[in-house]
Amino acid sequence: MINLSKIITGYYERKPNSAPPLIYQNIAIFQAQSCPEGQVLCEGTENECIPEEFYCDYTYKDCSNDWDETDCPCPNESDFICDDERCIPESWTCDGYLDCRDETDEDNCQICRGYECPDGTCIAKIWVCNGRENCPGGEDEENCPFCGSRFFTCADNQTCILKS
Repeated sequence: MINLSKIITGYYERKPNSAPPLIYQNIAIFQAQSCPEGQVLCEGTENECIPEEFYCDYTYKDCSNDWDETDCPCPNESDFICDDERCIPESWTCDGYLDCRDETDEDNCQICRGYECPDGTCIAKIWVCNGRENCPGGEDEENCPFCGSRFFTCADNQTCILKS
């Protein structure tokens, strides 16, 4: 096994669709200041190259210095830029789902596009009446129109509890 963090000069390709731990293929070491066709040189490195399609792909930081995912413009001008530099559609902000890895899409929300609990917590609409209390006081499970087959209906005929 080759420790890629020890390669000072060279390039490597990440296998398509590989998720952490990443699987690499076609590892090569060379001394040239340029990269093979279809590859780009990671700025600030001696000879580290990555496939062109990995530059600003908003997926993984492929260069050892993270250059390939730094200061990338979002594909759509209206996108929201997470503090971790990931781009998401603006409509995904303040919806109760954590879409940014750093959770900044749910910070400082003035309007909740999901369901707003009485204490101001914003949760996803699909979490209402799902048998699991997501609001701190459980209000998202009150006054539910019906309970599904996986749920127990309480005596008040309004509260659903997941059968275990």
